[in-house]
Amino acid sequence: MKELETLSKACFDINYKIRQIKYVISRDAGLSTSEYEVLSYLRQVNDRRAIKDVSQYLLLCSQAVTKIAKRLLQLEYISMEKSAADRRVTFLTLTSKGQALAEEEDRQKAAIFQEITQYAKPAQMEAMQHVFGEMIERWGELV
Repeated sequence: MKELETLSKACFDINYKIRQIKYVISRDAGLSTSEYEVLSYLRQVNDRRAIKDVSQYLLLCSQAVTKIAKRLLQLEYISMEKSAADRRVTFLTLTSKGQALAEEEDRQKAAIFQEITQYAKPAQMEAMQHVFGEMIERWGELV
């Protein structure tokens, strides 16, 4: 049970560090954390997404995402496009400016993970990838 507690704490600590990165990036860009989360999500999926999809993923109401999207549009971080098939549906897409900001998170996370894992042996890295892959797969089945 001690190993499980240690792993749980490590996951919590990693999540906290990632949230810190996102907070600093959003603060430095003059964005709220929710505004930055929309950019981060669009970067993660690497494609346009309907406001409804963004709201479901981020656990926000569609009205909140629409308000966030309008601000991000003004700041030229995203573009908004009505669906040709259904005018009630609006798609959000990162602009190059939004992409560059969201990629800063990737760079900072990569630097941190590089620092954390620099002394790990290849077998240890493979084991970590396997364990985290299994955790992510099982998590989807449980939630």
